[in-house]
Amino acid sequence: MDAKEQIALSKALSKRVIDDARELLTPGVHNVDVSIRISGSLSVSEDYFTTPTVSIPLKETMALLLHRMGFQREAAITILREVMTEAIGTMGCGKNALADALPIVVEAMEMVETEILAHLPQQSRKGPVRASLAIEEIGVLA
Repeated sequence: MDAKEQIALSKALSKRVIDDARELLTPGVHNVDVSIRISGSLSVSEDYFTTPTVSIPLKETMALLLHRMGFQREAAITILREVMTEAIGTMGCGKNALADALPIVVEAMEMVETEILAHLPQQSRKGPVRASLAIEEIGVLA
């Protein structure tokens, strides 16, 4: 398979489809022999640069911050624990859950964006791939 066919196969067998099928599969050994035909199109966007907020190593960042805090280290640990606990409590509540709960957080998030994230080095990211695919089962051997 070439690159476009490998991408089409991974898009056709998305995690959601696999998770749904797993719910129907019972424990045990299952023999598989199936042939499929995938047809359609892939749309590949241009690569782009972005600030890598998700890939910032959290533990290393906190360790460096605490190392540099000096006499304020213990207070920083206490505050970090408190705010991390609060942030964990908002997971799954939507992107702006903190902003809705605490209006002052809006200002703090703007500071994070303009004073911290805007000054981090940009990293290259591959452009997204969108797929419009059809899967046809062309042979099943039991």
